[in-house]
Amino acid sequence: MMLSNAPVSWGVYHAEGAPLSAARYLDEIAAAGYGGTELGPIGFMPEDPARLAEMLAARDLSLVGAVIVHDFSGPEAALTDMLDRVGPLLASGGAKVATVMDAGQGTPGSELEARVAAAMTRATRHLRDRHGLALAFHPHVLTAIETEAQVDRLLETSEAGLCLDTGHHAFWGEDPLAYLDKARERLSAVHLKNVDERLVTEVAAGRLSPAAATRQGAFCPLADGVVDIPAFLRRLGPFEGPVVVEQDWTPAAAEPPLALARRNADFLAGAVVPCP
Repeated sequence: MMLSNAPVSWGVYHAEGAPLSAARYLDEIAAAGYGGTELGPIGFMPEDPARLAEMLAARDLSLVGAVIVHDFSGPEAALTDMLDRVGPLLASGGAKVATVMDAGQGTPGSELEARVAAAMTRATRHLRDRHGLALAFHPHVLTAIETEAQVDRLLETSEAGLCLDTGHHAFWGEDPLAYLDKARERLSAVHLKNVDERLVTEVAAGRLSPAAATRQGAFCPLADGVVDIPAFLRRLGPFEGPVVVEQDWTPAAAEPPLALARRNADFLAGAVVPCP
């Protein structure tokens, strides 16, 4: 299992106006002790496969995947276009899977669920047939697919794989360890994230909005949250897909991204995560 991280852990949510360059990000992720990276938002990393390969090799890093954010209430062609843009980069870099998440226009119980399932099936076939890659769906708080019941329905009605994010899964009090056993045959990727028990309890009680909880640090460092990350990794066992720390860093965080990434890496090393 290769320990990987992602540009979002450095606060890179959009290519335009990113808080640091791709080169500096790659320097810091390597310095923090990670062996792999996701692409980040389209346009953040070089889109020339040779240039990207050169930058990764210089830091002894591997490309493990990409997260594509798509508005499922909009034109489906936009998703296909993004997959065709990142597909060649991923394939040439040796990655095996791309991940898609909803842009956030949906709400729990939304009629978007059926549309998401149909679109993900078509996108899964397209990415497989055109680029030889698998496609996973990333459930996310306050989007069309976020609860266990919604994820169940998506897996039952689509051909997509699952990117199981431990923090988003636990946000509403659900157990990512138990769901790992349930969905293992569809598991294509894992995002490691944790949640602050006090803040998510406030959300569940209706005393705090999810957005406010997020701003206050609901997605906390891996060692500090309610999810038993070492137990999750032990239950995961040998896994060929990407395992990516996704910290969702913002300037309000108590630590700069590099220090936080190092702390997460040290915690995972203590959890006995074998890296090549």
